[in-house]
Amino acid sequence: MFRQRARANLPTVLLTLASIIQAVALEMYWNRIADNEAMWALSYDALLGWLLAVAVLCGILLLWVYYAQLVMRFVWVPEIEDSLLPFGFGLLEFALIEFMDTAHIPIWFAIYGSVFLFAGWASYSTFTRAQRDPENRWFFTSGGINRRALLGPTIIAALLLWGFGLLCWVLGPPAHLILLPVTIAVTLQQLYKQHLHWRASLSLEDNYLAAAGNRASAESPHPQPAAEGRSDQSG
Repeated sequence: MFRQRARANLPTVLLTLASIIQAVALEMYWNRIADNEAMWALSYDALLGWLLAVAVLCGILLLWVYYAQLVMRFVWVPEIEDSLLPFGFGLLEFALIEFMDTAHIPIWFAIYGSVFLFAGWASYSTFTRAQRDPENRWFFTSGGINRRALLGPTIIAALLLWGFGLLCWVLGPPAHLILLPVTIAVTLQQLYKQHLHWRASLSLEDNYLAAAGNRASAESPHPQPAAEGRSDQSG
């Protein structure tokens, strides 16, 4: 009973918690922009500030889509760390917003890289628990993403963003104007990739259900044709 209640309530609890944190992050994000007078002037710093703002907004949207898909795709018996993951994402989002300033761009890149690394670890641990639940068999037996394959891209993305931060620290403002648009493009590409993953998951489920239906039809006993009655003729 307890396991069933926990599994049934898990998506609602986690998505409610995550949505509250997202609302706080968006309010903090907007206040940060509204209170920064330099962003409303025609200057080089204003351009960098808006590039940072766009990058942060794309990052917030990516984290929401990423986590919401993860929770809605699977069911599993939750553990304590499941209820802590939204807070980890929230703290990283708050840090991104707090350092959304042209004077802290190298630090901002370091935090953004940590976001990808944390997301990869969260996915790996969630996939590990979800793989134990028989209701997720449709995903893991039909060609779904292997949990170990999740770590490689996120580690590469984290190293790339940390490298961007190092370049910004060494080269200064000339690197900012190049690397921030690249970061926005990479984040938008990741958003589109999440769209493809969701569509692929729907296809996997359809294929799994169709295959299960075919197996059930093949294994079910076929009814024998009724023997034709013979009438005895007496004469």
